[in-house]
Amino acid sequence: MLKMIFLLARRMFIRLLLVLLPLGLFMFLAQAIPLSPLQSLLVLVPVIAFEVWLVIRHLLPVMGELVTKTLYSSNITTDEEVLVEASRRMLNSGDPQGALELLERYRKENPGLVRSWLMESSLLNDMRRYADSVNVLQKGLEYGGWRKEDRALFLYKIGAIYESQLNNPDRARKYWEEAADKYPDTAYGRSARDKVMF
Repeated sequence: MLKMIFLLARRMFIRLLLVLLPLGLFMFLAQAIPLSPLQSLLVLVPVIAFEVWLVIRHLLPVMGELVTKTLYSSNITTDEEVLVEASRRMLNSGDPQGALELLERYRKENPGLVRSWLMESSLLNDMRRYADSVNVLQKGLEYGGWRKEDRALFLYKIGAIYESQLNNPDRARKYWEEAADKYPDTAYGRSARDKVMF
């Protein structure tokens, strides 16, 4: 999560520099070329309009993406923390099936919570049962009532497992393309588009 926040912060910083570049050029030229106050104002108005457009087009989406991803990755309650910790202890003590049953039961009791699907998928990843992890996320995706951001998240996570764990970049690309095409205005849809572009 820290790496993701660092990458998004770096991207936002670079975009902020690009947004401020025209204003900096204007200030430099205003010092170099003597202009009357009226001339300066006439030149400054389009520069400010351009700056506003740059902020709306390039800076705000990145900031929204940072906030969304931070909320999604940290949206865990105390009960869920205890549940995750208990399942990790069970896994480490040699009872992987018990850990899995604990999270499966929680998911079945709370099928409308994104976290319940993600926690079970994460445990399966820890157990190196990557195909089962993908199946859980696919079942989660089929469960009705998700918002666009949730659906994009499921697709993005499935793609990530295919790429990093199952060594199948073609399948990963398929899921990322679906997320980018169907949900382009979501944080995970944009992240999927970035993955497809590189």
